[in-house]
Amino acid sequence: MIAVQREEGAEASIPTIFESLHDDQAPVFGVACALAHASARCFILAVDYPLITAAILRYLRERVERSNALLVAPVWSGKTQMLCAGYAPELLPRIEKRVAAKRYDLRSLAGQDEAEILPEDELRAIFAGEPLMNVNTAKEWSAISGTPDH
Repeated sequence: MIAVQREEGAEASIPTIFESLHDDQAPVFGVACALAHASARCFILAVDYPLITAAILRYLRERVERSNALLVAPVWSGKTQMLCAGYAPELLPRIEKRVAAKRYDLRSLAGQDEAEILPEDELRAIFAGEPLMNVNTAKEWSAISGTPDH
């Protein structure tokens, strides 16, 4: 687990790698931390995929393991899911340069010929429901869980 250390935060009960302190907040910092720590290909999975299934995780892991691409990412709801993706360690120097320039987007990290983007229609043909739905707000959670968003 990669985490941002916050003063008010509780200690994690599982092995945790903490990002170094930085002024800005962006997912790219966690991706960089994971790649630096692992020195190997990493599969990044954010916590905001509440409907993810073991079946789609197995599928994505197999696609990442078989690929020679620097980046393997699925598309869901019309967006490339950069926080449910495989990253090669060769991307770390590129990420570090971009962070130094305050360029924090992940979608443009790898060029078209360096990335394997898994088409949404291919994934939807295999997996029912919304296993790659990214949920970031109480309103989005309410829509899928049926609970009030307050």
